[in-house]
Amino acid sequence: MGNNDATVTALQSTNNLTYNNKWGEHSLTATGVWEVTSNEVRRMGMTGTGIIHEQVGYWNVADATSKTPTNGYSKWTMLSGVARVMYNYAERYMLTGTLRADGSSRFTNKKWGYFPAAAFAWKINNEPFLKDVKWLDELKLRLGWGKTGQQNGIDDFYYSTLYRVSNGYAQYPFGDKYYQTLRPTASNPDLTWEKTTTYNAGLDFTALNGRFGVNVDGYYRKTTDLLATVSIAGGTNFGDNLLKNIGAVENYGVELAFNVDRKSVV
Repeated sequence: MGNNDATVTALQSTNNLTYNNKWGEHSLTATGVWEVTSNEVRRMGMTGTGIIHEQVGYWNVADATSKTPTNGYSKWTMLSGVARVMYNYAERYMLTGTLRADGSSRFTNKKWGYFPAAAFAWKINNEPFLKDVKWLDELKLRLGWGKTGQQNGIDDFYYSTLYRVSNGYAQYPFGDKYYQTLRPTASNPDLTWEKTTTYNAGLDFTALNGRFGVNVDGYYRKTTDLLATVSIAGGTNFGDNLLKNIGAVENYGVELAFNVDRKSVV
């Protein structure tokens, strides 16, 4: 048996700066965002003989034959900056450009990831040559491209070897007493962001005051630097498996959706 207490401190600071302007049929919105996120966990507790709880962090260990104090510490911090510009001309042509930069404490040698994106929309139904087409509600073409990153599933200190309390089957006998041992963990300082690049195109069509609608979307997506746990040669690290950036995956598809307002038709 045992009891464990945890103190969690979560901090977040977000700062926004926005600029808006409109002249004639042109409008422009520029936004800048700076964000800091931090999550800290401190664990303190006692475990009984042979019952050891593995937790992420650094450890202090005493005699495991009775009660064992176990202190765990974990901290993760991320800095993010985003710049976005949106341009609109006459509610017909809309262009958006975004650049995001993220730096995570879970990485050490390749800490920062840069993720740009761009999107274009053409509201064809607002063109002068369609202004007299009363039955057409919306006809819009959409094009997009963007890159995103993810770091889920990585321990906070995976870039460095830690020493964790071993389980009850790894005690070391000394005289008539058994002492808990420490076990080094596998580490990888070369981890970086898993990155996904997506291309997409779509067409939206609505007619007869919303009675009929059609949406067509096509996309192509490629993920590189996949985060995956793989087997490694014995003696090359502290463990038989290691989390690495390895391989790539591609997928693509087309989505088609119809919408019919039956009440309006009846």
